[in-house]
Amino acid sequence: MRIYVTTPGHYWLTFAADGQNDSYGGQIDFIRLCVNTCPDAPQDNFPKAWTGGKVLFADTFEAPVYQEDSPKHGVAKGGNLALSTGTSGTSQFGWPAQASSGWITAPFNQINYGTLFKGTAGAYQGSQYILLDGWNADDGARTNRAAMRPFLLDPGYYQVSYGYISIVDFTDAGVTGTNCFANPGSGALYPAATEILKGDIRYHGKLSADRWTNIVGVFMANGQLVSTPVAGGAQGKATSFKNPDGSTTTTPAVPPDAVNWQSYNAGAVNPVIDTCGYADSYRWVPRIATVKITKPGLYWLIVSANGSTADGNGGGVDEVKVTALGSPYMTAPANATTIPVPNPQPGSRTYFDGFHIVADPFAPTAPLQ
Repeated sequence: MRIYVTTPGHYWLTFAADGQNDSYGGQIDFIRLCVNTCPDAPQDNFPKAWTGGKVLFADTFEAPVYQEDSPKHGVAKGGNLALSTGTSGTSQFGWPAQASSGWITAPFNQINYGTLFKGTAGAYQGSQYILLDGWNADDGARTNRAAMRPFLLDPGYYQVSYGYISIVDFTDAGVTGTNCFANPGSGALYPAATEILKGDIRYHGKLSADRWTNIVGVFMANGQLVSTPVAGGAQGKATSFKNPDGSTTTTPAVPPDAVNWQSYNAGAVNPVIDTCGYADSYRWVPRIATVKITKPGLYWLIVSANGSTADGNGGGVDEVKVTALGSPYMTAPANATTIPVPNPQPGSRTYFDGFHIVADPFAPTAPLQ
């Protein structure tokens, strides 16, 4: 930490514990105050156990086990994703108790699962996957859904991977190929065409829908910048959000997937890190996105349906993983999306009476003159 003193006087240097009052916490040693710069190189604080590509979290959506709502073409409509905890927590590379939190689903605590169809598994791996668009368990309203969970991350590079599948196949209508984008830039993500096409629903029959129906977006956001979901909602009930101003509502002030897909804002506080809109022939498409974290904190990973909702069908996701790549000092991976953070920004100056502090957790700077 670089401190500029502009007015002579007495200044207090303070170290404070800000965690839980559980009698455990951080430890410090070897405190020095130097003129210009201290001689030793900055310490790389990226966890050593995470270097070299360690999987911090993975969820294959295999538990709990759901049965299809026969004859609903291999779909279970009453899934509770909060019960799917993935494989972290007890992992030597994961954060303690990470797995116990589970996922949170919006706009209500319910999600469709793709299940065994006539004894056949159609998942990316295993027997189950999640569908982010679909019908309610009571055959009620069709809606897009977002599934999200937090991760406590240090500054560095991370990889998010998953499998994507389109549930509506428009091959017969002349729409073919795969439309996926990592780290989308500006401009339209997909053609603006909204014509009604005849497509096949996986394990079912023909459907009239537009080509937007299969769109799935993957987002990541710092928990201090967006409305974050509140865990513990009853099955089928509306999801509550805590807004950045401290208020709680079921209508979030800063939704964690608020993106205009026709004019993407690269400066959004919850940027898209990956998106897929169509893959023909019900083919699972492996996807990889890379993010750069510049400030320690809780970051929400969000997978969200962003297509049309009128048909009750859309994209599917399976085997979501978060992998640590390395510290901020490593060579930057291609197409890494920098996740926005709250102020003060890394490298910026915070002013006080008579001095200011520069927060710079990355590359060493030249000696101050």
